[in-house]
Amino acid sequence: MKISLNLVKKINYSFLLMFFLFLPFNSLVAAEENDLDSIEIDEPVYENIIFQADQNINLSGQMKDDVYLAGTNVLVSGVVEGDIMATGAYVVIDAEVKGDVRVAGATVVIKGKIDNNLTVFAADLTIEESAEIGKNIVFGAGNVRLNGKVNKNLYGGGGNIILNNEISGNVYLGIDPEGTLLLLPQANIYGNLEYTARETAELQPGAQVQQQEKFSQLMVKDQTKFFSKNILKSIYWLVWFVMLLGTLLVGLLIIALFKDFTLKAVKSSEKNVLMHILKGLVFLIVTPFAIFILAMTIIGIPLALIATAIYLIILYISKIFIAVYLGNKVIKLFNKQVKEIQLAWSMILGLVILYILFAIPFLGMLIKLIICLWGVGILLTLAKKQFKLDKK
Repeated sequence: MKISLNLVKKINYSFLLMFFLFLPFNSLVAAEENDLDSIEIDEPVYENIIFQADQNINLSGQMKDDVYLAGTNVLVSGVVEGDIMATGAYVVIDAEVKGDVRVAGATVVIKGKIDNNLTVFAADLTIEESAEIGKNIVFGAGNVRLNGKVNKNLYGGGGNIILNNEISGNVYLGIDPEGTLLLLPQANIYGNLEYTARETAELQPGAQVQQQEKFSQLMVKDQTKFFSKNILKSIYWLVWFVMLLGTLLVGLLIIALFKDFTLKAVKSSEKNVLMHILKGLVFLIVTPFAIFILAMTIIGIPLALIATAIYLIILYISKIFIAVYLGNKVIKLFNKQVKEIQLAWSMILGLVILYILFAIPFLGMLIKLIICLWGVGILLTLAKKQFKLDKK
């Protein structure tokens, strides 16, 4: 099996987005209920799923279910019987975890025993000697020091990578052009070592690779191609982020000015979904023809321009109302006890989810079309009702 640096980074770019955008909004309700700069949970047994977002989080004790955390400094110790998903500037996992661990942060330190898989995106990743990973590790990091034991495979991409313990399976790595791979004396890879780098790995005396070592040299041509692709990716994600922020601002303005209308749109979202989509499809196809015919009359050009602007505005804002509905549903799904949710929070969470879905290759375009048609159909239905009411 050959794993490229580009593939590893694609995986971790998606992972990074999910954590830094989606996870914090999942924790908004919990954060609203606690205005302190620090959260400490040290109950002997915690039965429910934990959602927390704050500056400093210290979580200990026995947790019976999954743990979702977002903060500046995050520390998890004790026993976690579910999964851990965490993001922060400094994240330390010193717990015995029965499930999977997924972490994104500037500095990540793993000290405890993890029964299943570990997935990490970080600037600096340290897996200490006390740590033991039951299955696979997948990582993307600038600097990596692996001193703990890995009971299956290691997949990763990064800059400077140091291995110094047993890895029971295979190792597949992609090293940055300026990075290095170093195996210290305690390193013992029982399977294959396959890696792509500019230079061969340094194996210190005592370091072992039990099976095959396969080195693929990263040539200057490959480096140029690598950086060109990364520039294009950076531009894409920058445009994506700017579009998201722009839509968030428009959404906040709409909620502030048309709160009652937004509430009506959310209530209508569950009713006759297919009919709304069909109405939106008719509007999407028929309106441009009507505008074109109007423009052909010459004197109707000003009206055609106005109609075009209205048409584009309706298409643009349609997803905002669906986002409010979606965000509302997600928050209630994770916190059934909450009675009233602010429209702004629902809209923000909903738009983040939608924009992540829109970024999926090919499928994202279909999702965007369906959301647009659905939202347009709701707007047309409400506009028709409003017109009839005013007429009466």
